[in-house]
Amino acid sequence: MICKRCGAEIPDWFIICGICGTPVYDKFRRKQSVEENDAPRMLPPGREPGNDINAQRIPYGPAGGGSGPVISQAGAGYCKLSLILGILSLFLIWMPFLPIPVSLMAIAFGIIGYRRSIHFRGRAVAGIAVGSAALLLGVTISVCIAMLMPYADDLNKMMETYFQRLQ
Repeated sequence: MICKRCGAEIPDWFIICGICGTPVYDKFRRKQSVEENDAPRMLPPGREPGNDINAQRIPYGPAGGGSGPVISQAGAGYCKLSLILGILSLFLIWMPFLPIPVSLMAIAFGIIGYRRSIHFRGRAVAGIAVGSAALLLGVTISVCIAMLMPYADDLNKMMETYFQRLQ
């Protein structure tokens, strides 16, 4: 294939030109089939199809007549779990020290989901953002409570005297 902008020769499996960065993939072109005879054409140069997992082509789009993109479904569960854990950690803010591990799990699952998914990355980013906010709030509240723990008896006496004066 030849780049329309700079005229460089581009392998068929490239999506953008390696020289000028111009997109060369025609989105109206039919997707390549996942048959074995097409697999070597879709692999980078020097890689042969076989048992090597890095050399195998991951199909993008419906494989075998199924519905939905195959590559995207690999991380969809992690993205959804990240968002759920992020929201849960926000609800657990009122309990000291508890939102910290839940929000750390939300961030970790969000990163895994972002790397493994294409179509559900928004959920992963939302889970990471909400988990990070809950982590920041949870650490702040936990540190404040830990700093006030030695003064708990004094605070109780002060509150008792305050309520006695109100009566």
